[in-house]
Amino acid sequence: MKKRVALTLAVLLLLLLASCGKKTPADTGDTQTSEPPATADTSATTASSTETSATSPDPTPEYDTVLRTLKSGALDCAYDVLTVGDAETDASLYRLADEMLSVYLPNASSLEKEGGSATYTAKLADIYLGETLISAAFRGEYAILTEDGGESRGEVYYTVNIDRESGKLMSASDIVSDFDKLKAALTGGKFTGGIPSDDLLAQYRPEYDIYPYVRFDGDNFYVNVTETGVTETNTEYSIPRTDAADFLAARYR
Repeated sequence: MKKRVALTLAVLLLLLLASCGKKTPADTGDTQTSEPPATADTSATTASSTETSATSPDPTPEYDTVLRTLKSGALDCAYDVLTVGDAETDASLYRLADEMLSVYLPNASSLEKEGGSATYTAKLADIYLGETLISAAFRGEYAILTEDGGESRGEVYYTVNIDRESGKLMSASDIVSDFDKLKAALTGGKFTGGIPSDDLLAQYRPEYDIYPYVRFDGDNFYVNVTETGVTETNTEYSIPRTDAADFLAARYR
């Protein structure tokens, strides 16, 4: 009997010691005190990547030029046509380039029959790619020789202004809102070579939509005044865009 009691007590003691040797989650404190695993903050990296992508230069050019040539027994013509990648706008630009050839060589089709000849060049000389418009100037030369020895020659100059939003080719009347103020800026300004005379400016009649050629760059507004004579010449007058705001349409100030 004593042996059985002793054996039972020994078994109970062993069980008690075994239970005391085990750890519970509460004992370790792991669940309550452990920190969540650290994760890398990628927000800054994403923003930097997006900014770099947004400011990367676009490899697609915004414009191009196509050289058109017209050669015959009487004519030798070569002129640039500006293209911007829009079919409708480009068609208008081709028409304009051909029209300018006709302006400077109005009798080109009959020259050969009349025994005369003519040359004409027009190259893209300046272009400005602004937020609201594309503005370009073409320069060159023309010469017309007649059968009787008559000659007329001069400088080729014209401008192209394209509204970015509509793709429309704009005339000076779309850009200049007050021609009288423009005229005052020309006659009252200080320009290298002097100011244009009233007689020269009298050739422009806004009431008949007859304006000088105009163009832009980032800082200035340019007005071209043509002087006709034995040799036709062109003078460009530069007015800071801040000073031109009084006579420009609000969209192009």
